[in-house]
Amino acid sequence: MQTGWELELEAEQQRLRRLADELRVDDFVNEARATLKQWESKPDEMYGRLAEAICDLLNSAPYSGDKAAKAATWQISEQTIRGKALTIPTLIRLLYHLASEPVSDRNDWPAVRSERASWWLETWNRLDQAMDPNFDPDDLPDLSSHPKAVAKNDYYKQQFELRKVEPHFKQTASSFLAHLYSLPPERSEELNVLLTKYLSDATRNQYFPTPNEQV
Repeated sequence: MQTGWELELEAEQQRLRRLADELRVDDFVNEARATLKQWESKPDEMYGRLAEAICDLLNSAPYSGDKAAKAATWQISEQTIRGKALTIPTLIRLLYHLASEPVSDRNDWPAVRSERASWWLETWNRLDQAMDPNFDPDDLPDLSSHPKAVAKNDYYKQQFELRKVEPHFKQTASSFLAHLYSLPPERSEELNVLLTKYLSDATRNQYFPTPNEQV
C-alpha cells in the first residue's frame, strides 16, 4: 500500500509527464525547478525521488540529447546529492545521471573530481554496510498487516533492492573512478586515499587492483 507522500509524489510525476509532452525544454526546466523549490520542505527522500523523476524526463523523448536538458539534469542531480539525505537506491540513480557530465571541462575540475569520487565511494560504503549477510531471499515475508510482518516485509524489500542494484553499481563505480583518475592532472595518490577511507582491503583488491595485482 502506498503512503500519503508516495501518492502525492506519483500525482506530481504524472503532472510533469504531461507537461513534458507540451512544453519546450526551457519552459519545462523552469517548471521543474519551481516545483522542486516548492518541495524543499518535504522529506529528503521524497524530494530526491521527484528530482530523479525530473532527470528521467529530461533524458527521455522529446528532450533526450538536448544540451539544455543535459545541463539541467547534471545541475539538479548535483544539488540534490549535495543537499539531501537520500536512500541508497535513489542516490545511486542520481549518481548515474551525474556520471555523464564532462566534468574535466569545468574550471574547478580537480576539486569536482575529488568530490564526485567521494560521493561514489561513500555510497559504496553505505551499500556494503546496509546489506545484511544473513539475508535469505527465499524467506518470503508474511503480507499481513501485523506490525512484525510489516517490519519484516520492509526489511525484505530493502535487502532485495540493495542486492538488485549492487552488481551494476559496483561495476559502474569502479569504471567511472578509473576513468576520472586517468585524466590530467594525475592524482593517483588522491584516489588511493579515498579508496582506503571508504573500502575494505578485499574490496579494493577486487575492484581496484594495482598493476602488479592485475591478472
